[in-house]
Amino acid sequence: MENISELNSVRFLPWVGKNYHERRFFGKKILVLGESFHCDSCSRKECESNFKKCRDFADQTVQTFLNRPEGHKRWMNTYTKFERSLIGEWTDEENRKEIWSSIAFYNYLQYSLDSSRKAGESDAYEKAIKPFYEVIDSLKPEAIIVWGIRLWDNLPGDERWEECEGKMMDDDYIVKNGYYKLSNGNKAKVFPVYHPSSRYSWGYWYQVIQKMLQN
Repeated sequence: MENISELNSVRFLPWVGKNYHERRFFGKKILVLGESFHCDSCSRKECESNFKKCRDFADQTVQTFLNRPEGHKRWMNTYTKFERSLIGEWTDEENRKEIWSSIAFYNYLQYSLDSSRKAGESDAYEKAIKPFYEVIDSLKPEAIIVWGIRLWDNLPGDERWEECEGKMMDDDYIVKNGYYKLSNGNKAKVFPVYHPSSRYSWGYWYQVIQKMLQN
């Protein structure tokens, strides 16, 4: 893998766990795709112009979540619920660090929003396509788990996208899914889960993730 700091079009570099390439979950390299960071310190224009200032935002966020220098914060619940849905059980400090050292995490939009549960401006999703492809061509994930149906609906559907038939769960919920073609000729399986910041039953989504990644 190339040095991620050399991803020239990417404003917020991905978190890449030190064991990402060891495929510890379901025998796959997993990239978790969030929608946006949240910061009210500057406007969109200011955020986009300060290209280097916040490039390590993902790394800092995950490190803060893991090390908790100021204790537990409410926003950390999002990450806690998701990590539990990867292993199907309650997590503690020890297995939390193992989980996040084994996956990669990247937020799609290239500027921070000023509040949670807020969509980006319509053109921002289009502008995020090139950086997104640069990230997945570098990390070469075998699976991409998308946080939220809104983000799923705004991902690119161009010539690199291959849509698959939805997979039905036992409760008749149909999981949309497909593949993105990578620059090395391989494909990454992609599917959405509900955003873990909202109503997210990690036990249920563990079943979904397990079914999707073991096929």
